Amino acid sequence: MGCDVRKHFGILKGGRSVTLDDGRVITPDMVLSPSDPAESFVIVFLPHESYIDSFISDNQSLFKMVQEEKSKNFRTSVIYHSMPISVIRNPIYR
Repeated sequence: MGCDVRKHFGILKGGRSVTLDDGRVITPDMVLSPSDPAESFVIVFLPHESYIDSFISDNQSLFKMVQEEKSKNFRTSVIYHSMPISVIRNPIYR
């Protein structure tokens, strides 16, 4: 493409276009691969059923993001649940 790696890579990686000496404009999408979303994991620890209501009410935005996974910068790989069986079987938690 005619880009000078030392001169142009940082600019392109930063999301900006570069105009070469011959007038051609090089955009980041022409030379860079799409970035992968960040991998994340969620640890849920509820020691007793009495924590369920506050856990649900305090984490609505997290639940929405995990369920929809429409964010380009967020992907949940693992959700680890640590709790007694009484919490897991509770219909409110399910």
